Amino acid sequence: MKTRRISTDALKAIAAVTMVIDHIPYIFPNLPYYAFPWVIFHIIGRVAALVFFYMLAQGYKRTRNPNRYTARLLIFALISWLPYIQLIEGYVSWENIMGLNTLFTMLAGLLLLRAINEIKSFPLKLLGIAGAMLVGLFSDYGFEGMGFILLFYYTMDDKSRMVKAYLAAQLILQNSIFFKRFHGTDFGAIATWFSQPQFVWFAVFSFGYIIPAVLLHLHEDKPVPVGKAPPARRHPRFTKWFYYVFYPFQFIALIAVRWLLFGKL
Repeated sequence: MKTRRISTDALKAIAAVTMVIDHIPYIFPNLPYYAFPWVIFHIIGRVAALVFFYMLAQGYKRTRNPNRYTARLLIFALISWLPYIQLIEGYVSWENIMGLNTLFTMLAGLLLLRAINEIKSFPLKLLGIAGAMLVGLFSDYGFEGMGFILLFYYTMDDKSRMVKAYLAAQLILQNSIFFKRFHGTDFGAIATWFSQPQFVWFAVFSFGYIIPAVLLHLHEDKPVPVGKAPPARRHPRFTKWFYYVFYPFQFIALIAVRWLLFGKL
C-alpha cells in the first residue's frame, strides 16, 4: 500500500494551525502552563516550531536571494516582537522586552547558516557566528532551535537519516532538560512523582516532539538543485507571504479575544 505524502503547502498549513492551538491557552489569564486540558494544546503545538525550522533550512538551501530571505524574516520578527510579548506575558515592560519570538530564532539560525556557508574570512566568520548566537540567546527556543535548524540543513538530503538524527537529538535534549529541571527530586518515590502535575506534564509534553518526526518523514520533498526555484505552484506569491503575515496577526487576534472575554490585554 502506497503511503500518502504531505505536500509543502499542507505541511506549512499544519504548522500554522498547530501554532495557533499552542497559543490559545494564553487567552486565559493566570492559567498554569501544565493545567489540563491546556497541556494537550501545548503538546499539539510542539509541531509548529520544528516544522518551521525545517522549512527554513530547506528555504535557505533553495533560495536564490539570501539577502531578501533574511530581510523578510527580520521585518516580520520585528512586527511580531511586542504582540508576542503581550500575549505570552500579559504585559510589555523593560523587564521582558528582550523576550524574542520564534521568528528571531529562525533569523538567528539563518544568520548562522549564512556565516558558515558564505563568509570566507575566518575572523569575520567567527564574528558572524557570534552575532547569530547573540540573537538566538534571547529568542524563543534559543540555541536549541538553532541546533535543530543546523541538523535539518545538514541531514535533509537523506530523509531517513534526518528523522533518526532528530529523534536522537530530542531524546538527549529532553532527558537533559528533565534532570536539570527536577534535580534533587526524590525519584524513588514513584507514586509521589507521578502524582505531581509538573512531572506528568513534562513526561506527556515530551511526546509531542515525536509528531514533527512523523510529519517530516511523510513530507513530499522533490529534489531541487541548490539555488534553483522549486516547481511552480498555484498562487506562489500568496503562499510566500501568507505565513509571514499570519504570524503577527494571530498574536493580535488572540490578544483581542482575551480582551473581549476577560477585559485584559
